[in-house]
Amino acid sequence: MLTAKVTSKWQITLPAFARKLLGIKEGEFVGFFIRNKKIELTRVGSADEHYGSIKVKGRQDFNKIRKAARAKMAERAAHGRS
Repeated sequence: MLTAKVTSKWQITLPAFARKLLGIKEGEFVGFFIRNKKIELTRVGSADEHYGSIKVKGRQDFNKIRKAARAKMAERAAHGRS
């Protein structure tokens, strides 16, 4: 089992072994799945990797688009696709 200490700002440092195993780089997103009081962490990657995955026309609400993009990235990560 790997462990990490929670800071006063509720942050943790992901152990190097876990970062290397999942291929996580600085600035990338990770996803959290909570099941039965356990947390599963997965690499989601950067938003740039998913450019063009959501089709849009005309004027858009970019906050809504970001939210949809993050959901799509988490869905792909959950199914083992990047």
